[in-house]
Amino acid sequence: MSGRREVRLRVWGAGKTGEALQVDLHPAEPEHPLADNAYPDVADVRAIIDEGLTQGWQPDARGGTFTLPRHALPY
Repeated sequence: MSGRREVRLRVWGAGKTGEALQVDLHPAEPEHPLADNAYPDVADVRAIIDEGLTQGWQPDARGGTFTLPRHALPY
């Protein structure tokens, strides 16, 4: 146990049969935007979706999970 909080975020663009976008958020540093919040807000989710699309997530693809690496996040 590292003692830090982790938030797993999954997004489906085409319903539960579409390819899911998944990212594990580890707000470890005090200056991290999620350090003071329990969960990502709408702007955080929008930024993650945009980054997933940039990195190759295809929400209309059928099945599977596209995992966005932590280092690819815009913050």
